[in-house]
Amino acid sequence: MSILDTISQSPAAARGREMATKLALSTASAAARGREVAWKLARSTGKAAWLAGTTLLVLGLPLIIAMDREQQLEQSISEYEAQQSILLGAPVTA
Repeated sequence: MSILDTISQSPAAARGREMATKLALSTASAAARGREVAWKLARSTGKAAWLAGTTLLVLGLPLIIAMDREQQLEQSISEYEAQQSILLGAPVTA
């Protein structure tokens, strides 16, 4: 029996192989847990983005349209008053 056979069959070598196996299993388990956490984070981030986007469309877009229409109305009124003052001969005020 060679010295390598004696060392590889020793209790210390057996214990080392056992610890290496446990470490490999725990590393694989930790990697699986990491993938699971990353997937859950990506899924919840996607849900949050969907919520923010639909909220903007449902609430923000009509508000923006209403504000634009109000601005156009004010501009039309201003133009109408300017035309009226020109027709009536009053000086134009800015």
